[in-house]
Amino acid sequence: MEHATPDNPTIYIVIPVHNRLGATRECLESLTCQTYQCFKVVLIDDGSTDGTFDYIGEEYPEVTIIKGDGSLWWTGATNLGVRYALQHCRENDYILTLNNDTVLPAGYLDTMISLSQRAPKALIGSVARDYKKRDVVIDEGVRIRWVSAKFKRIKSSHSNGSFYGVSALPGRGTLIPVRVFREIGLFDEKYFPHYAADYDFSLRATKSGYDLLLHPQCYLYSKTQLTGISNLHTRISFGKWIESFSSIKSPNNLKIRLQFGLRHAPLLCRPTFVLCDVLRVTLGGFRNQIKNLARS
Repeated sequence: MEHATPDNPTIYIVIPVHNRLGATRECLESLTCQTYQCFKVVLIDDGSTDGTFDYIGEEYPEVTIIKGDGSLWWTGATNLGVRYALQHCRENDYILTLNNDTVLPAGYLDTMISLSQRAPKALIGSVARDYKKRDVVIDEGVRIRWVSAKFKRIKSSHSNGSFYGVSALPGRGTLIPVRVFREIGLFDEKYFPHYAADYDFSLRATKSGYDLLLHPQCYLYSKTQLTGISNLHTRISFGKWIESFSSIKSPNNLKIRLQFGLRHAPLLCRPTFVLCDVLRVTLGGFRNQIKNLARS
């Protein structure tokens, strides 16, 4: 662990976990291999039953572990870690939100810091590559079309190898200057307990004058099969599919999506956003069910 200096700020890496010890272990192992070593890991173990707390405490004594009771979900757990970081950080430090279903290349934090120095008034996200097929890019950011509620996937090949802007950033690998939290507050755990809190936070940041940027050189590896209830990548039962429209663990939760649209869609776009979003989620989910059934 290097000592923090003005040129080498500390990155507080906040990782919420609930079980999945194997994934957590691999994520932490990739952090030990980083070429940039001026960082501190804050891991929030929200009620794991697989021995996560004891294992991490024994094998990774340098990691700060905060224990939850299993009711925090992503947003509450992440906020616990952010609060810890804000109590210990300097004003030029950063907070990196990270999920435990990711693995980082060795130069990841170095790239993040280098990019942040070029764009000091920005939140910087991560391109996601597939964990198994590492040359396959699965997420290069989105631009939101508010009228039609379309979250359009971006191709970073159009960026000519430089920064490009996006409409919102996920919690899976986003570097945030600590001053952003001082200015706009924490993630909203009341209205967005698990999904959409990251998009909501980044959109709030843009309203305070911050850019949301990605760069092709800043990428991590993501285990898409470990995400919440969704049939985008894998087949689920029709019962689980119906449950996905109301489950906190699902990105298809209609109540959460409605709250997101009502908060962020421009006033004149809200009726069409809500209608199109409901239709896209329900009809698109049904299409995925049929496709996955056909593949099996």
